[in-house]
Amino acid sequence: MTAEIVEALSIRLSPQEKTKLAEKPTSNVEAYNIFLQAQQARYRLDPTSLGRALALYDKAISLDPKFADAYAGVASVARSSWQFSYFNVLAGPDARRRAEQSISRALAIHPGHPEALLERARLLSLDGRSVDAIRLAKQVVAADPNNASARRTLATVLAFNDQHEEALAEVETALRLDPILSVGASTTTGMVYFAAGNYEKAAKFYHDATIRSPKSQIGYDGLLVSYAMLDRLDEAKVAVKNRLRILPSTSVQFLSLYIQHTGADLRKRWLDAARKAGIPEWPFGFEGNEADRLKGAEISAVMYGHEFKGKGQQYGSFQLSHNKKGDWIYTNPYFRLTGISYIKDDLICFQSEFLVLGRIHCSPMYRNPKGNKAELSEYVRAGQFDIIWFSPVD
Repeated sequence: MTAEIVEALSIRLSPQEKTKLAEKPTSNVEAYNIFLQAQQARYRLDPTSLGRALALYDKAISLDPKFADAYAGVASVARSSWQFSYFNVLAGPDARRRAEQSISRALAIHPGHPEALLERARLLSLDGRSVDAIRLAKQVVAADPNNASARRTLATVLAFNDQHEEALAEVETALRLDPILSVGASTTTGMVYFAAGNYEKAAKFYHDATIRSPKSQIGYDGLLVSYAMLDRLDEAKVAVKNRLRILPSTSVQFLSLYIQHTGADLRKRWLDAARKAGIPEWPFGFEGNEADRLKGAEISAVMYGHEFKGKGQQYGSFQLSHNKKGDWIYTNPYFRLTGISYIKDDLICFQSEFLVLGRIHCSPMYRNPKGNKAELSEYVRAGQFDIIWFSPVD
C-alpha cells in the first residue's frame, strides 16, 4: 500500500529509500506495537517518559532480539540520560555504555542503520568531536536525502560548531520534508533558529515543545533565552518560573556545563540571555561574601583526608568522604556519586562520570559565619547543582 501511495504521488526515491520502504522493521506485530508506544513516550523527553520508553523498548527487544529500530531507541534514551544526568532512568556511566552497546547492536543487525548512526553522531558532538559528528551526519543524509531526522541532526551539530547558515539550510529542508514535529524535533529546530539569530522562530518552536511536554527542561531553557533575546522579559520570567519549578537549583553555572560542547558564539549568547531572563548565576541565587572565601591552600586543608556531613538546599542531608588524593564519595537519600577533585585558582573542582558527561565543574568555598559544628554548617559551597552547608565529622 505504501509503495502504491508513493507511486501515485510521483515521489522520487533513492535506492536506499526504496530498500527501506520494502523492509519490515520486525515481523512480530506485538513487538512493533510496543515499539510505537516507546517512541511516543521517548518523544516527550522528560525523565518519567524516558524511563517508560526504555522499559517498552526492552520489552520489544525481548519479543524480537533482532529489532534494530528498538535498539536505536534504547540508544537514544540512554544518550539523553547520560547527557542530562537523569539518574532515575540510567546512571551516567551505565547510560553511556548502554548507548554505545545499543548502537553497535543495531548496526550489527542492520549495517548503516540511520538512527543508530545519528545517535553515534550525537555522542561525537557531545564529546566535542564536532568535525567527526558533522562528517557522520552528512554520510547519513547522503544515503537518504529525504530523512528529516538526519537533516535535523546535521543541523544541530553544524549549529553547535557555529556553522549557522549551513545549519539553518538543513533544518529548513527537514521542515519541508516533515513539518509535523515531535517535542524533541521542536526543541532541536528551535535551537538551530536561535543559533542563527532568528529568535522569533526559535521561541515559536520552543513554546510548542513546552505546551506538548510541560516538564521539558530543554523546552523551557530555549524558551526563556529566546524571549530574553527578543526583550520579551515578562514572558521570559514566566518561562524562568516554569524552569525553576522543574529543577529549583537551575543556574547559569549549571546551564554552562550542559552547553560546554557548543561553539563560543552560541554559548555566549545563550548564557547571556539566561542571565538577562533572570536565571541566577549560582543555585538559588547564592552570593558568597568575599571576606569569608577560602584560598586554595585553606580549601585543601579543610577538604582533603576528611569525612563530612551536611545538608543541601536541593537534595537534603548528605555524607561526603574525601581522601588525600582527591577521590571522593558523595551520598544523599537519592543517589550515590564518586569522582575526583583538585584545587585550581582558589576554586575546588569536581569531576564525576555520573554527572553532566563527566565534565569538570569548579566553584569557590566559604566559611559560614552563622554556622557551627553542631548544625553541620561551618562551611558553605554553591556548586553547579546545589548549595551545601557542611562540617568535618572525623
